This record gives sequence, C-alpha cells and structure tokens, in this order.
Amino acid sequence: MDQPAPRDQVTQLESRITTLDEENRGLRGEVEALNTNRAALARCGEELAEIRRAAAQTLAIEQENRNLQQETALAREQVAHLERENASLRKKSQRDWFLAGAGVGFGGLLLGLIIPILPWRRQRRRWDQF
Repeated sequence: MDQPAPRDQVTQLESRITTLDEENRGLRGEVEALNTNRAALARCGEELAEIRRAAAQTLAIEQENRNLQQETALAREQVAHLERENASLRKKSQRDWFLAGAGVGFGGLLLGLIIPILPWRRQRRRWDQF
C-alpha cells in the first residue's frame, strides 16, 4: 500500500481539521480586529476631514481679521484727519467772527468820527430860489 491506513488518515485529517479550525478561529479574530481597525480608521478619517474644515475656517477667519484690522487702521486715520480738519475749520470760523467783530468795531469808530463832522443843516429854500 502506497497510502497510509484509513485510521491513520482519519487521525491525520482530524488533527489537520483541528489545526485548520484553530487557524480559522485565529483568522476570524484577525478579521474582526481588522474590521474594528477599519471602523476606527474611518472615524479618524472623518475627524481629520472635520479638522481640515475647521483649519480652513480658521485660516479664513485669520485673513478676515487681517482685513478688518487694515480697515480699522484706515478708519482711524480718516477719523484723525477729519478731527484735524474740524479743528482747523473751528479756528477759521473763530477767526472769521473775530475779524467780523473787528470790522464792525472799526466801522462804528469811523462812523462815530465822521458823523459829527458832517453838516446836518438843511438848506432852507425860499420861494424866490428856484
């Protein structure tokens, strides 16, 4: 006989079945572990995508913040310029009122000096002078 006895074959096959069952259990455990890892990896991928979106929003917010800071600086410069212009206009207005008052005072002085000198007599007209 070239082949071993059937009892030996059954024993060998049973031992092989036992080995394959153990190997099958081990592989099923690995499959479960891989499925668990795959699920964890999927969650990590989702978290990464969310973090990237948040980071992109952060970059957009930072850029908007820079733009707003520039606008604020320009607005402050404009306010300072307008305040200086307002102060200048107030000084000019005060100067104009001072000059107007001085002109009125000087005009009153001149009138006060000239009016007494003017002759206020009426010339009487007579019937014979026409």
